[in-house]
Amino acid sequence: MNQDSLLKRITLTCVLTIISLSGLALWGWVSNALIFASFGQNFIPMAPSTALMFMAAGVALFVYRYTAKSPLAKIFVFAALFLILSVCVLILIRSLSGKGGDVERWVSFHPASAHFTFLNSRTPIGRMSPVTAANFLLVALSFFLITGFRNKRRAREAAAVLSVFVILFASVIILSYLYGMPLLYGGSIIPVALTTGMAFFFLGIGLIIAVGTDMWPLSLFLGVSICARLMRAFSPVIFLVILFFGWYDAVVHRLVGNAALTLATFAVLCFVLVHMLISEKSKAISREIEKAETDRRHAEDALKYSEAKYTAIVDSALVGVYQSRPDGTVLFVNSSVLNILEYESQEDINSRGGAPVLYKNPEDRQELIKIIKQKGYVDNYEVEFVTKTGKPRNILLNMRLDKDVCSGTMVDITERKKAQEIEKEFIKEKAGAEAERARAVELSIAYERLKKMQFSLIQAEKLASIGQLSASVAHELNSPLDGLISLLRSYRKNTDEGSSAHQELTVMLDAAEYMAGIVRQLVSFARESKGELVELHFNDIINNTLVFVSGLLAEKGIVIKKDLDPNLSKIKGEKNQLQQVVLNLVNNSCDASPRGSEVIIKTRNSEDGGSVVAEFIDSGIGIRPEDMPKLFDPFFTTKDTGKGVGLGLFVSQGIVKQHSADIVVESQWGHGTKATITFPVAK
Repeated sequence: MNQDSLLKRITLTCVLTIISLSGLALWGWVSNALIFASFGQNFIPMAPSTALMFMAAGVALFVYRYTAKSPLAKIFVFAALFLILSVCVLILIRSLSGKGGDVERWVSFHPASAHFTFLNSRTPIGRMSPVTAANFLLVALSFFLITGFRNKRRAREAAAVLSVFVILFASVIILSYLYGMPLLYGGSIIPVALTTGMAFFFLGIGLIIAVGTDMWPLSLFLGVSICARLMRAFSPVIFLVILFFGWYDAVVHRLVGNAALTLATFAVLCFVLVHMLISEKSKAISREIEKAETDRRHAEDALKYSEAKYTAIVDSALVGVYQSRPDGTVLFVNSSVLNILEYESQEDINSRGGAPVLYKNPEDRQELIKIIKQKGYVDNYEVEFVTKTGKPRNILLNMRLDKDVCSGTMVDITERKKAQEIEKEFIKEKAGAEAERARAVELSIAYERLKKMQFSLIQAEKLASIGQLSASVAHELNSPLDGLISLLRSYRKNTDEGSSAHQELTVMLDAAEYMAGIVRQLVSFARESKGELVELHFNDIINNTLVFVSGLLAEKGIVIKKDLDPNLSKIKGEKNQLQQVVLNLVNNSCDASPRGSEVIIKTRNSEDGGSVVAEFIDSGIGIRPEDMPKLFDPFFTTKDTGKGVGLGLFVSQGIVKQHSADIVVESQWGHGTKATITFPVAK
């Protein structure tokens, strides 16, 4: 059983004894059997108020010892102490001055005999003795110091002294009854009951334990020191000798009547008792000393073995282990240090100057000494040493300063440093190779782009040639068409208006004039632009441009739905360039739209009237999100090879910017596309 468990059991025993004594006393008063409140009819019983105070103190001691950390427990203890202090102070005031409230009337049971007769003196019973009340004050004060000032050593020392006084008071009361001469009997002061003295004795022991094992007087008896052992051995004997002497002097001497015989008998008995005790204890102490000596020898042997084992481990360690002084004297090195630095022994290093000769740069050692004096240690400190033969070594040091001795380890990282340099070169070469591969990939990508651009340029050149050829063909067709139209008009004049010949010539004339209009538009579109901006209606640009794509629209089955504002404001622009923009947007919408779908063209004035807005909306497949940022890049196209060169939107954006306008394309994949052009109104 450990010490703490033993002390808890002793405390519990004291609490149970206190509660038992006070509980029996209360039962005796309630049942009018005062024998339970004392140990005989000739002795005064414990008063009911005294029993209640002991009950409160015992419960408070139990609560403090077993639930001291609970806030509720602390409140309960202070409440119990306040009750004890209040009641005992009032009793003392009434006993000393005869004034004050009678608090004991509330617990007065009025037994059959209200007085106790001893030596022809009648003493009132059922009342707390003022001596008992004073001792309760010592108990309450001691308990208060223990509970309220637990971390204050001076307070606990005072509590221990007060607890010792409580025990001494209780011992005097008990011994007076044991010797047959109880105190205060026959006087004017109410005596203290034997049960009261016993309860105070156990309460004092509980308080001393509560003070703590590190405080006097409990510290004198605990531990394995010689003093504690002797105190535990001789204190009970001294107590028994004093007890026996008092009893012998009070009882036997009165019966024998011969003082010399009494003292001689007592001396012989004491000698025998002390001799027996010293003999037994000396044997026990001798056995313990012999055991301690045996343990010491075993510990020395174990220490020598441990030192030898430690030395062998340290000496065979792959890591260098060393000890030195700040002045450079080497105290210890293992074989790894000697192998690293190519020395024969510790003395060999000291004979050449000690630790300073190991450093390649003396400044490194000075810096190391400065750091270790400031911090007391260094970790992973890299320094360059020189071996006995002059070879440089990269060393990693770990060092601790203890008083004037530097202890630590060293690791040779020379090969590691070389490996790191090789690794750096390899990484550098690898990075160069990666860069070369990246450049090769970039060149390959650039080459593929150039091939695509070359193909697109060829296609653009073909389209330009076709455009020029179309313009030439249109120019050549223009004169024959004009002659044909003139002849058809002349023939129609020579026919009757209602005749079939007149109707047929009218149809032929309309077809020829339609062809002539297309040829004129083609020639006008192909004519080189002069770049002059004039006021014009954008609705006219749209209508004129749609003439060129009417055949394409009919072939693909696509219907153009126009929603053109008739009150559209004029803009400043170059006719041919704007027709190019409209043509590109309509072609893109037609290429993206399925057969039978609609392409909507809207025009309107902005809400503030400062801009003209044109929208080209199709219900085609739309544009992928990842392609949106590249729409206006040159030669970018989502069409199949041969169906587009990727210059339409690029050229259109350039033309729009030249007209101080903006073009925005919005699209959602699978839900069509809308292109919006915003022109400033002509001023």
